[in-house]
Amino acid sequence: MTLFYVGVALLVILTLLFVLWPIITQSRHREQDVTASDSVRQSTNVALYHDHLADIQSSLASGSITQEQFDALNAELERNLLEDSAVSSGDHESGAVLSVNRRKPVVFFSLLLLIVLVAAALLYGRLGAYSSWQVKQALDERYALEQDFVAADASQQGQLQAKIIVANQRLITRLKADVSNHPDNLQTRALLARTTAGMGDYPTAIEQFKAILELESEGVSSIRAELAQALFLQMNNSVSPEVQSLVDEVLVEDPNNTVGLSLSGIGAFQSEDYATAISFWEKMIAIEGANSPNSIALQQGINTARQRMAAAGQVSDTASTASTLSASQPESVTSGPQIPVMVSLGEGVTAAPEATVFIYARAWQGMKAPLSIARMQVKDLPVTLLLNNSMSMAPSMNLNTAAEFELVARISPSGSPVPQAGDWQVTLGPVTAVTADNVSSAHQLIIGSQLP
Repeated sequence: MTLFYVGVALLVILTLLFVLWPIITQSRHREQDVTASDSVRQSTNVALYHDHLADIQSSLASGSITQEQFDALNAELERNLLEDSAVSSGDHESGAVLSVNRRKPVVFFSLLLLIVLVAAALLYGRLGAYSSWQVKQALDERYALEQDFVAADASQQGQLQAKIIVANQRLITRLKADVSNHPDNLQTRALLARTTAGMGDYPTAIEQFKAILELESEGVSSIRAELAQALFLQMNNSVSPEVQSLVDEVLVEDPNNTVGLSLSGIGAFQSEDYATAISFWEKMIAIEGANSPNSIALQQGINTARQRMAAAGQVSDTASTASTLSASQPESVTSGPQIPVMVSLGEGVTAAPEATVFIYARAWQGMKAPLSIARMQVKDLPVTLLLNNSMSMAPSMNLNTAAEFELVARISPSGSPVPQAGDWQVTLGPVTAVTADNVSSAHQLIIGSQLP
């Protein structure tokens, strides 16, 4: 942008020279002509005065005129010389006034040009692409930091993670400014919605997704699915009637939309319709492939659904899928970062067996959104599990994005992912992730502190 401003400044200077230089030079030439003319006239008047004075002196010496006549003629010559000098002085003052008057266009054009420049700058800031250019700069900055993070060693990744968070906040600020300047730009709105959703700002994401749907109603099944997902996350991972209505519309328009299939399965699971949940999730696994992180997480859900069906005396006709996807995770995940944890209750902890337990890992420094999370109930404790990328809330927010982690285990009687007074919690950190070939003993998390 600096180069742009330099170019604008140079063009302004050239424009000023082009417009004002002829006026300035013409004014100077006229002033010089007036000054030269006054000088010549004054010299001529003085010379004529001396010639006439010599003539009458000669006449007085020869006796052609008397002394009285000489005095009268001499007085007349002096008066004429004074009058001619006054006229010359008046002409000079007129020239000075003319010079001043000729400076007025210079001032006028200068002010006019300044007004035009200010107006152009204001219009460009309002109607131009400056805010979009700022968004591109912020995106480039974030991308460069992410590339540096991937290439950096563990000692530098903490600082880079903090810089990425600042870059994301700057990007969100510029996206909001661009949306304000160009409210019909659906791409900018979508980018703002996805970025804020990734940062956990679900109200802003929902607002932008809804604005897109108001502006465009056709061919936006993916936006509708993302809106449903944001509402789902805002509602503490609960499929509300609004979420269910949205995913129903999504699957009518695009039966293979994986977000719609996933949320429909979750809704069916929460309604204890386990067979329907398994059907939705198996279809999603068939679309994404058995080894994808989402498929691995869904398989865990399918296994749980089958267990609950068996406990209720129901029979699942989808056992073939169980042989296709084993409970063990594929190499693509087990070779990635993992954090073994063991969670148990401390003495004096009182909680209902059905109370929700959140177990997650988040960055030790920087954004506190979970990078890998598991949800269960108090009755499942004690439990030992392996936090990995299959448990991330979004592909771009997983254990690969941080070098050190804080482990959190929290009992939430309300089921809210946001800590509240009365919750029981334990934290541990900093810890580092390991890989499958060097998994050590699990980190012990004993829940024993109650939030005030």
